Amino acid sequence: MENLLQDRLKLNLPQEQMAKPAILIVDDREENLLALERLLEQTEAVIVKAQNGNDALKACLHHEFALALLDVNMPEMNGYELAELMRGERIHSMVPIIFVTAAYRQEEQIFKGYSAGGVDYLVKPLQAEILLSKVKVFLDIYRQKQEIIQLNTAMTVFAEQLAVANQGLRTQSNELRGSMEEIQAAEQKLRAAHGRINTILGQMSDGFVSFDRDWRCTQINTAAAKMLQMAPEQLTGKTVEEIWPQAFDLPIGANFRRSLQENIPLQFEMYYPAPLERWLECRCQPTTEGLAAFFNDITERRQLEAESSKARNLESLGILAGGIAHDFNNLFQVLLGNISLAKMQIPESSEAFGFLSSAEKAYQQGTELTSRLLAFSSGTFSTRDDIQPAELIRKTVLAQAAGATGLELDFALANAPERISVDVGQLEQVIRHLTMNAMEAMPAGGRLRGAGCGWRQALRTLLRKRRLPLLPANI
Repeated sequence: MENLLQDRLKLNLPQEQMAKPAILIVDDREENLLALERLLEQTEAVIVKAQNGNDALKACLHHEFALALLDVNMPEMNGYELAELMRGERIHSMVPIIFVTAAYRQEEQIFKGYSAGGVDYLVKPLQAEILLSKVKVFLDIYRQKQEIIQLNTAMTVFAEQLAVANQGLRTQSNELRGSMEEIQAAEQKLRAAHGRINTILGQMSDGFVSFDRDWRCTQINTAAAKMLQMAPEQLTGKTVEEIWPQAFDLPIGANFRRSLQENIPLQFEMYYPAPLERWLECRCQPTTEGLAAFFNDITERRQLEAESSKARNLESLGILAGGIAHDFNNLFQVLLGNISLAKMQIPESSEAFGFLSSAEKAYQQGTELTSRLLAFSSGTFSTRDDIQPAELIRKTVLAQAAGATGLELDFALANAPERISVDVGQLEQVIRHLTMNAMEAMPAGGRLRGAGCGWRQALRTLLRKRRLPLLPANI
C-alpha cells in the first residue's frame, strides 16, 4: 500500500532542465554577423544568424527566440518590416526586439523603432559591455518565464496526482494511516514550489495577477500592487469589483471575460483612468483555476508616440507657413518696388507722397509678419524672457568649458546690463559657440575672458578699434 501512495504522489518538478535560450541576429553584412556571434557567445545562448528578412522568417519556423537583434538598414526587407511580420506570428509576438543601426540616428527613426515593437534602439559602433548587459537581462527574463511555465505545469500535474491520492485516502483510510509523512513531504514540496513562484513573480518588473472563476484575486505580485497603489495583502482575496469597481465597464473587463469564456490567450493595450491614469499592456491566459494576467506600464511609450505625431503635424504646418510667407514676400517686393518708383516721381510735399509713405510702413509690418512665419517654418520661433545677462554668461561659459585643461577663466561683467529681454535659448547658443571658438583657438590652453556690456558701449569700442569716427548724435 505504501508503494501505491508513492506512485500516486510522484512529483514532476523539473530542476534546471530547460534548453538553452536562442538569440536571432539579422544583418545583411557577414562580418557584422560574425562579430555579433563572437560577442554573444559569452551568454551561452544558441545564436541563429540570418542575412536578410526572409532567412530570418524561415528561422522563426524552427526556433523560439528569447531575443532578436535586427539591423534597420537592409535591402528588400528592412528591420522595421521584419519586426512587424514577427509580431504577426503568435509564437514570436512577445519576442523582445533590439534594433541596431549605423545610419539612422534621428529621433523620428528611433520613434519608428519603438512603434514597430522594439524595446531598445542601439547605434553602431556598439559598446560590448552595454550590449552584453542588456542581452543578459532579456535572457534572464526569458529563463524566468520558462521556469514559471514549467512550474505551473508541474504544479498542475502535482495537483491532479494529489487529488488521486486524496481519493485513495478516502476509500482506504485505514490502510494509509501510516503514510502521513509522505503526504506532509508532498505538501512541503508544494509549498516550496509556491515559494519559488512567488520569488520569481516578486522579482519581475511586470505586474501579475491571478483570479479564480469567481473573479477573486488569488495571487498578486509587488509590481501589480504598486501600480494599484496598494499592498499585496490588501488585494489578495478580494473580487475584481472590490479592487477595480469600474473594471467590467472598461475594455479590460470584456477581454478578461472573453479570454476565460473562450479559453484563449489575449493581448491588448488600454488606458486605465483614476486612480492609475496610466496606459497598460495586458496579456491574459486562462488557467485551470481561472485567469492569469500580466501587466506592463507603457505610458511613456504612448507619450513618445503622441509627441512624435504632434511633431509631424507641426512640421507639416511649418512647411505650409513657409510656402505662404515666401509667396507673400514676392508680392511685397513688387509692392515695395512700385511704391519706391512712385515716390521718386512726385515731390515730398505732395499729399500722395504721404499716402505712399503710409503704404511703405504697412509693407514693413507685412514683412515682419512673414519673417515670423518663416521663423516658425524653420523651427526657430522664439520667445522672449526678462533675464540677468551676467548670470547667463557666467553659467553658460562655465558649463561649456567644464573639463578643459590648461584653460583659465576670467569674467568682467560689471558693465553688463542689469536685465534684458531676449530669447534665452538663442542667446545661450551664441555664447556656447563663442566659447567653443575661443577654446579651439587655444588648443594648448590660455586665458578666456567672458565680458558683457550695453550695445552702445560695444559699438563705440568697435568703432574705436577700427579707427572710425564716432557719431555722438546717433550713439
